[in-house]
Amino acid sequence: MLWTAGLWPVVILLGSEVLSAVSARRAGLIRLCTTGKGCHCSKPTECFDFTRERRGICNLESHSCFYCLYGYHLEGNHTAEFYTGLMPRCKRSDTCEVQRDYNGRELEVECVNDYCVRDGYTTEEECICEDGFIMKKMWDGRRRCTDSNECESTDNECHPLHCINMEGGHRCGCRSGYRMIRGHYGHKYCEEIDECKEVIGLCPQACRNLPGTFNCTCHPGYTPTYERGKLICVDIDECQVDACSPLMTCYNSIGSYWCSMPLQAPQTAFGWASLLVPLVVAAVVLGLVLKNRQLHQEVVRRSSEDLLEKGRDRFQVSSVPSGAAEEEKA
Repeated sequence: MLWTAGLWPVVILLGSEVLSAVSARRAGLIRLCTTGKGCHCSKPTECFDFTRERRGICNLESHSCFYCLYGYHLEGNHTAEFYTGLMPRCKRSDTCEVQRDYNGRELEVECVNDYCVRDGYTTEEECICEDGFIMKKMWDGRRRCTDSNECESTDNECHPLHCINMEGGHRCGCRSGYRMIRGHYGHKYCEEIDECKEVIGLCPQACRNLPGTFNCTCHPGYTPTYERGKLICVDIDECQVDACSPLMTCYNSIGSYWCSMPLQAPQTAFGWASLLVPLVVAAVVLGLVLKNRQLHQEVVRRSSEDLLEKGRDRFQVSSVPSGAAEEEKA
């Protein structure tokens, strides 16, 4: 009984491996995945064959992954790890001799310890990686032809352009949000694209340009929301969040709101009190302010008169001409 219980994990593991093998089928040079982990995808990063340490390509239309067989690599630029429309083609990445099975399909080839291994059988044929590929030791200890990322080298010839790695090679270009400009003497460089200025109607209200991208925002009084994947700005009803005091009536408007006092007379004593008490308090405060201002002006006036009176007592103003005063002294 204990032996049977201990055997179940092994049976389950073997069963999962069998299902995984059944779920993978070959179509020409491509290994299609239909069920199991690493087969269905909603984004490119979900396609990865962990059993063989190779990344796959995600079809965003069918949400399925596929991988090139060993000994092959993707043709063209598929650095984004996804595609739509026609399926990319696979090209050879090693020098192993091409052989086909009884159905005419090419046999899967991998390079193990510098020799060609075809469907699990090691041959005497020496394996050499094509240009753009290098021998790399994998998780199982075997060495296989894998893409050499030329862009990781600091001395790549792309500067000042951006280096874009591809399976088996690379190309020089610009990142998303930039365009290639040909300057003086034929020199090329990448210039940032200001999407906010160049694309009319890009954002519903406000557009903010950022390095390599942009950001859409809404004006005050609006809240951003998405409808069918598109950003829209919806008016905020401030009256729903008690923007006005309880004594006032709130009126919502597009992008704003305003408050108004009720025109009809209150129907209860409490209503009258609620209406009149704030008015009385405001009137009293205003009266005190005006009275204080009058007192201040009175104090200033009296202080000025006192200073003038003291000045008159201290100094005498002479009305005698200066010439007559000199004759009198003589």
